[in-house]
Amino acid sequence: MSPGIGDPDSPRDRARALLFDYLAVARRGASGGPALAARRLIGGGGAALVDGTSLTASPDIAALVNGIAGHCIELDDTYEPASIHPGVVVWPAVLALADERRTQVSDLLDAAIAGYDAACALGDRLDPALVYRRGFHPTGVCGPIAAATAAAELLDMNAHERAHAIGIAASTAGGLLEFLADEIGRAAC
Repeated sequence: MSPGIGDPDSPRDRARALLFDYLAVARRGASGGPALAARRLIGGGGAALVDGTSLTASPDIAALVNGIAGHCIELDDTYEPASIHPGVVVWPAVLALADERRTQVSDLLDAAIAGYDAACALGDRLDPALVYRRGFHPTGVCGPIAAATAAAELLDMNAHERAHAIGIAASTAGGLLEFLADEIGRAAC
């Protein structure tokens, strides 16, 4: 038996379980109002699959639409110490790139592990209660960095390229909780 195969404590087996969880939640979320609205962004073809559909899009659009679907029903995975949802940012990014690049599953899982590790390590440095009080969602703060880390791993970027990718992601991280301000928005999912 290969190392890590069938070992419930192996990072790859845990990543596989988290992937199945994400796919189930995203499949259901794909029929929610926010995901249906986000699908309007799909202009033309591309190599990345849009979860829960037969549509394809460019990796960036597919990742955005799939991330919305994955978080729509609020059943996505949670790293409680930081109050973040790593899967909703990591899986859409790596799956979209993997579709485009025809990546091997082992490489996809390794990239996701790097993204989860980044999300949780950054989240461990935040005080989630303070982040919420300031009007931000920790996933929106940590998520772009986690997705960039996962993508950099999958794209086999060198240290200099990774630093730039993560720096750009950190510059775009926002995580405002405005989506919770509207009762209609909450009921739409």
